[in-house]
Amino acid sequence: MNLSSDKFTLTINRTLSNIEHILRENMLEKKKLTMEHTGKCFIGFFVEHRFSLISAGNVKDVACKVDGELIVVTDTTTRIEIKTTIHKAFVILFTVFIVFVTAMLMYTFLTAPIIDSYMAPISMVILAIATFRVYIHFTYIKARKRVMKKIEELLA
Repeated sequence: MNLSSDKFTLTINRTLSNIEHILRENMLEKKKLTMEHTGKCFIGFFVEHRFSLISAGNVKDVACKVDGELIVVTDTTTRIEIKTTIHKAFVILFTVFIVFVTAMLMYTFLTAPIIDSYMAPISMVILAIATFRVYIHFTYIKARKRVMKKIEELLA
């Protein structure tokens, strides 16, 4: 299921080691990207010149997972290629919601007397799923904007 995903490229007038140092200084290093209250801006990890992180601020900011790679352009310039995606926990939450709503609909059809029109309940389920999906997408967009702004402010 390919949900929300975006790519960004930042070119920063700093050395690769300086950028890595700034990000590590503002990151609680953990292999699993799970929410934890910390005084840092991010939760994540580095592997060589690649990193993965989530925001450590607002709970809704966890919706956006950031994967990045630091690439040397010149001695004093570094390019950061960033891919943002919706966090796996939100994909699981969406899937569980779909299964739950579908199970409720199936239970209703199996236990209730024959309904003249099946379109109304089916339409309501489709509308509920679409509404929940749009809510998760907008949560991701807001989180992505805040995380990208935080990264840009730290590295400016």
